[in-house]
Amino acid sequence: MKIFYYGLVMLACLSAAVSGAADEAKPVLRVLHSAQTSYQGAAVDTIVDTFSALTGVDIDVAHIAYAEQHEHLLEAIGDYDVVAIDQAWLKELTTKELLSPLTHYQSHSIRNDIMPEVLSAFRIRKELMAFPALLNFQLFFYNRAMIKEAGFSKAPRTLEELLEQMMALKNQGIVQYPWTDSWRKGESLLCDYIWLTAAFGGELFDDNGQPSFDSTEGVSALEFMRLLIDKQLAHPDILQNDELAVTDQFLARKAAFTSNWVFMQGFIRQADPPIRSEGAIALLPIADGKSMETVSVSAFQGLAIPADAADKALAWQWIAFFTSPLVQRAYLYEMPIWTSLQQSDDAKLFFPGHDIRHTQLKNARQRPMLDNYSQVSSILQEHLYAALKGRVLPDEALRQAKTEIQSLHKNNGREAQK
Repeated sequence: MKIFYYGLVMLACLSAAVSGAADEAKPVLRVLHSAQTSYQGAAVDTIVDTFSALTGVDIDVAHIAYAEQHEHLLEAIGDYDVVAIDQAWLKELTTKELLSPLTHYQSHSIRNDIMPEVLSAFRIRKELMAFPALLNFQLFFYNRAMIKEAGFSKAPRTLEELLEQMMALKNQGIVQYPWTDSWRKGESLLCDYIWLTAAFGGELFDDNGQPSFDSTEGVSALEFMRLLIDKQLAHPDILQNDELAVTDQFLARKAAFTSNWVFMQGFIRQADPPIRSEGAIALLPIADGKSMETVSVSAFQGLAIPADAADKALAWQWIAFFTSPLVQRAYLYEMPIWTSLQQSDDAKLFFPGHDIRHTQLKNARQRPMLDNYSQVSSILQEHLYAALKGRVLPDEALRQAKTEIQSLHKNNGREAQK
C-alpha cells in the first residue's frame, strides 16, 4: 500500500542521512514478526533500515505466519530478543515464565498518552508483560451507495435493521449476497462470534474463566450467523474467506456489509472509484432492545522481551522505536496506540470517522485471558464451524464445546497439581 504521510518521508530521510556510516561489526537483534497482523513488506524494511542506521544495530527479522506463531513461540522463543505476540496468549506465556516484565520502562508520557484499557490488556498481576503495538479491533463497513439505492438513508444500528437492509438489497437485485466475512475455521471466526454474542448482550466466559457461551445470547449469536447462510444473504465463500478475501469482495462490490479489522479502511482509501467514495464505516450493530451503544472485539498485538534475552535494554530500544509516534504516524492505516495521534489532524484528514473508531475501540470485548487460550479457541472454532456447515444445531454445538472446554480445564488443573 502506498503511504504518503510525511512521517514516512521523515523515516526515509533519517535512514538515508546516516546510511553512509562505516560498515563495522554491528550487534544483532533477533526479532520475531507476525507475517499477517502488523506492518508488512516495505513498511517493515523501512522501519528496520532506519533503526539500524540510527543505532548501528542490525535487525534480523523472522516473519512467522500467524497460524504458526503460537506454537513457534513455545518451541523457539529463546531464539529471539523481541517477539510479537497476540494479547490472548499473554497469560500462558507469563505463567510459563517465558517473558520479561516491562513495567519499569513505562514513562509518564506512556501512561498519559495510551488509553488505560489498552495498557491493562497487556498486564498480568499488575506487571506490564508486553507493550501494545497494534490496536486491532473490528469495525462495521458498508456501501453507502448500495443502501441508498435500496431506499435507506443511513447504516443499520441494530441487527434487525441490518437484516431488513440485506433483504431489501437482495430482493431488489442490487447485490446477490449482501454480507461477507471470514468464517473459516480460525481465530477470525471466533472473533466474529465474540462481538455478535456481545451484541445480543452475552459474554463467552464468566469472571472465573468458565464457559458461558451456551447462554440464550450465545445461541442467538450463532443462530444469526447460520441464518445469514441459510437465507443466502452471506457470500458463498464466507466459510473459506480470510480477511483479505473479505476486503477484496467488498472492494469489488460483491457485498454491501461486513465486519473487519481497522486495516480495511486503508484499503478502501487506496481503492479505485467508485468504492473509494462508497465504502464507509459505522458502529457495529447490536440486537434491538439492548442498552449499549455498540460492541466490538479486539485482537491487540504486542511486542515482548523473552525472559532469556541477552540484551533487554537494546530489545526495549527496538520496541520503543517500532511503536513510537514517529513510526505510527507514517502508517495511519492502522490504529495508532497513542491517543494524541488518534486525535491528530493527520488521522482525521486521511481517515475520517475518528469518533466511530474511538467509540468502537472503547466498546471492544477482549478475548478471554486464559492459561490455555489456544486450546480453548481451537475447540470453539471446531464447534462453531460445524454449526455453520449445518452438521449440528447451534445450541448443541455450543453445549458440546462447553463440555470439552470444562474437561480441558479439569485435566489442566490435575496436571498443575502434580
